[in-house]
Amino acid sequence: MHTHQHPVQIDKTPAGPCRWKLQIAVPAERLEEERTCFLQSAAKSMDLPGFRKGKVPLEVARKHLGNSLDLEAKHHILDHILGETLRETELDILTVHGLDRDGLEIPEEGPLQFDFEVETGPAVELVPWADLDIDTQNTDPRDEQIEQAMTGLAAGHPHFDEIQDQAVDETHVAEADVEFFRGEESGPSAEGLRLSPESALYGSDPDAFSKALTGAKAGGTVRVAVDFQDGFEIKEWVGTQGEAVIRIRKVVQPRPATEEELAASLTDGDLDDLKSKIRARIAMDNEAGERDRRVFSALEEIVRLKPFELPDGLVKEEIEGLVRAQAGHLQQQEGLSEEDAKKKAEESRSQAGEEAKRRLRHHFILHAIAKEEGLRVAPSELDSAFKAIGNRHGLSAADTRKAYKERDKTPELEGEILEAKTRSLVAMKISPREEAPEVAPAASGE
Repeated sequence: MHTHQHPVQIDKTPAGPCRWKLQIAVPAERLEEERTCFLQSAAKSMDLPGFRKGKVPLEVARKHLGNSLDLEAKHHILDHILGETLRETELDILTVHGLDRDGLEIPEEGPLQFDFEVETGPAVELVPWADLDIDTQNTDPRDEQIEQAMTGLAAGHPHFDEIQDQAVDETHVAEADVEFFRGEESGPSAEGLRLSPESALYGSDPDAFSKALTGAKAGGTVRVAVDFQDGFEIKEWVGTQGEAVIRIRKVVQPRPATEEELAASLTDGDLDDLKSKIRARIAMDNEAGERDRRVFSALEEIVRLKPFELPDGLVKEEIEGLVRAQAGHLQQQEGLSEEDAKKKAEESRSQAGEEAKRRLRHHFILHAIAKEEGLRVAPSELDSAFKAIGNRHGLSAADTRKAYKERDKTPELEGEILEAKTRSLVAMKISPREEAPEVAPAASGE
């Protein structure tokens, strides 16, 4: 690394919350050093006829570069000076504002002076763990939780009662055998399918399917036109037309399973065992929820005890992200148009502002804790994350790693892993400690 004899002069003054104005003065001697440094580096890399590589004289190199010298030297000088400036400030710089690199001119003689502003991370002050008095809530499963879980299981494992002489309608479905035909040629078939008018067969027209199936009874046959689309079992049929022949065995009505039916299908008929497993699962969920609540409370308590300001630019960026996410949710979940979704999302901007500040405060506190505790993301932890993500998407760990690298998403994943580790550390640090049992005073012997 080249050592410069003439340092850059830096004057920094506060310019708002987490914002500083930097005034930079580069002496003429330093500019000349930088020009010479650039020219020496360029000359070493040149391969010109008549000279050994790396032995091109500076004056020859200067003539060879010609008009491009000024622009390339400018980039070199600014890179070196700005790199030194940002390091010397000892600020946790997030963004740079008001610096026009292209418009900044390097004088041929005399010093260079310019200024710009930077936005920095907040100054977070932590508190001793013992100062965090976080209450503890009971995590034992409640009766209503168990009842709710049983109700959800019952709805998710419906039973179907046959209804004699009943036609298919909105509440009654058909149990049927289905066979596909293309002309006289028969194709795939399936037995015992449950079909409702609202769930059309793939490739059939939904309205035509609903009309054909509605009113059908046990023993009847329904024929529906089908377009054989991508994914159909017989590839040669894709892109052609045919029909599905539906032979109805019976008409049934779905209902939630009883507790006994659930026990029979999930635990070989042992209802007590089923409820015991549900209770254990709820207890685990309650404990995880209580852990998250206590960590949240600890972070909020740190904010209360040691408040700090946030960078305005970062807050605005976070708010915009939350509002955009809300608009996207409204489009997908409520079917609103893009314009209506944006308008409705704007109504929550004030609420988004508070949420953005809360998220950012928690983020910076966790970052400060990780730094103080020396937490890092080990390569093995990153490997495990790539493997888990790949498994969810049917990819190898290597392909997942490659995809993250190509999209420059690896640092983001490392951040998520580090935050999770830090939250676990906070949970451990504030975990309630068992009180020592009282010891009866020893007899005096008197």
